[in-house]
Amino acid sequence: MAGPIVIKFYSPVNEGSIGQLLKAVDQKLASVVAANTNRTKKQVLRAMLTRTTLHPEAALEWGLAHEIRQQLFEDGANLDPGRRLTGRTR
Repeated sequence: MAGPIVIKFYSPVNEGSIGQLLKAVDQKLASVVAANTNRTKKQVLRAMLTRTTLHPEAALEWGLAHEIRQQLFEDGANLDPGRRLTGRTR
């Protein structure tokens, strides 16, 4: 997956530039999503502008999810926040 979206401000942001800034963020976000799904940037932008919410099956179809689970964690999973994903303690 692509790295973080970085926005650098070289001058103070005024009301006139906020719209342009948000449009640039939308464009970048759509590019990242399109690069990591089976959708085009245009399709992603259209979905964003229409505030599309994807149900689990649609997320799979888009390539935003790998599987649908009925249960997030296996029964008996250790959910101790002091443990890392590797299973080692801090």
